[in-house]
Amino acid sequence: MDTQDKNKIRPTFSLSRFLTRLPAHFLTFPPVHRLTRAGFTLVEVLVTLAIIGLMGSVAGTMYNKNYQDEIAYLATIDVMDRVKKAILGDNIPHNRGVHISGYAADMGRLPALNENNQPESLWRKIGGIKESVYHEEARIRTGWNGPYIMETETGFLTDGWGKALIFQKNTPDKGDMTIVSYGEGGKRGGSSLGKDIKMVIKKEHYMAPIGFCFKGLTSHSSEFEINYPDPDNGSLKKSDKIELNGRDHFISDEDLLFPIGLRSISAKITRGSEEEEEKVFVFPIQPGMNYLGTLE
Repeated sequence: MDTQDKNKIRPTFSLSRFLTRLPAHFLTFPPVHRLTRAGFTLVEVLVTLAIIGLMGSVAGTMYNKNYQDEIAYLATIDVMDRVKKAILGDNIPHNRGVHISGYAADMGRLPALNENNQPESLWRKIGGIKESVYHEEARIRTGWNGPYIMETETGFLTDGWGKALIFQKNTPDKGDMTIVSYGEGGKRGGSSLGKDIKMVIKKEHYMAPIGFCFKGLTSHSSEFEINYPDPDNGSLKKSDKIELNGRDHFISDEDLLFPIGLRSISAKITRGSEEEEEKVFVFPIQPGMNYLGTLE
C-alpha cells in the first residue's frame, strides 16, 4: 500500500508497484552456494618457518665464513709485508750519517732460519752475530740492531688463520727467500681465499751494484775498498782493494754486489805529481743500479 507524506503528496515512484510489474524470471535468484577456502595447518606453518630459519642460518654461516676468510687473508698479507719490511727496511735513500733500518742493511744478508725454519734472528740476537757498532774509520754502522719485528709467544710467525708461516731459503747462489701460507685449509693448493699465499724476497731486493767516477786522476794507480757488513756475523768487512790504474770510472758487475744500506768507500787517490790522499765517501745503496756520480 502506497503511503503519503504529511503534506499529502503521493511519491512519483513506488517500489512495490515497480516489482509487481517485473517479469517473473527477474525475481528468481540462483541458490546461494557456500564459499570454501583451503588453509594451512599449524604444523605446516611451523615446518615452513623451520625451513626458512635453517636456510637463513646456512646462508648466514657461509657469509660469516667467507668474511672471516677474507679478514684472515688480508691479515696474512699484512704479516708478510711486515716481515719483508723487517728484512729490507723502507728502501728510501738517506743522507750521510743517517742509519738505514732493516736486517739486510745491518747484517748484509737475509736472516738465517732456526731449527723450526723461522727467522728467529729478526727478534733475537742469536748465533754469534755482532751487536751494532759504529766504525769511526769507515764512518758507517754495522751489526744487529734489532729487534726488527715483534717476538711471538710461540716462536712462530703465523698467518691470519693462526698457522705457522713457512720460510724457505733457496740455493746460496740464488739468494732468495720464499714466505708461504697454505691458507685456511693449511694444505698445499686450494682455490680462491684458500689457495697458497706466497711472497718472495729476491737477491736483487737487498744486493746491488754501484758505479762512480773519481775526478782528477792521473795515469798513476789509485786504489779503494768498499766498507759494508760481513754477512757471516755483521762485523765490518772491507772489499778487496780495487785498482783503477788511471781509469776514472768504476762499475761493479754481477759478481761484485753489495748489500743495501749506508756504505762507504775508503780511497787512496793519487793525483798529479804523485800526490796521494786518503778519503772516505759515505753513500746509500738501494735496490737496482747505484751510480754515485763524481767523487771529488
